[in-house]
Amino acid sequence: MDEQWFATIPIAHRGLHSAGVPENSIAAFLAAQKAGYAIELDVQLIKGGAVVVFHDETLYRMTGLNGFACDLEATNLKNTRLFGGAESIPSLEAAFERITAPICLDVKCSRGGDYRLEQRVLALIRHFNPTAAIASADPKTLIWFRKNAPDIPRGIIGGSFKNEGRSAWERYNLRRLAKLSDIKPAFISYELASLPFWRVTIARKLRKVPVLAWTVSSEEDLQKAKKYADNIIFEGFLP
Repeated sequence: MDEQWFATIPIAHRGLHSAGVPENSIAAFLAAQKAGYAIELDVQLIKGGAVVVFHDETLYRMTGLNGFACDLEATNLKNTRLFGGAESIPSLEAAFERITAPICLDVKCSRGGDYRLEQRVLALIRHFNPTAAIASADPKTLIWFRKNAPDIPRGIIGGSFKNEGRSAWERYNLRRLAKLSDIKPAFISYELASLPFWRVTIARKLRKVPVLAWTVSSEEDLQKAKKYADNIIFEGFLP
């Protein structure tokens, strides 16, 4: 496997999900794997220290349940069904047991210096030894991985984040890729709608840092991404 697979193999956003195949489900990951794509998935910590594959902070959009994902317990995962199919919320361990394709793990932001999520993700990577890269919008997470697992490729996620309820200061830092020199990323994952952006262009052209454009959802998007990025994180169509 090419060490820079994240720059060459199209990456299915939350797996190759579709009608009847929910995002961030084992079925979506296997569909992407069968089609020859790499996989992007989201990870967060729940009660008891288990790591689950789930994007949102709240459960409602994907399950119809009230409450927060972090309040789930590992014993309830199989009974927590995802909308759009018979799939339940998978643990990262369960995902690693089934996936052989390259994986980009979007590690959700650390909270106040609590690095239990990062520690557990690293332990699972070491145990299962997947072809994996780490991505995060949180510089603290990436600096932690740089110090504790410098061999695992890491990438900073950036963009406008207009509709995510973040503060103006946080959005400013996400757009300008704060602490880039401290992170020393192997790649930059940047919002397609916010490209081109001068700092991304400099990193790509002068420092040879690969750029991944997200989320590419049409042929029109793909043509734009080809101008400003080396690879894509896609959904809703097959590139």
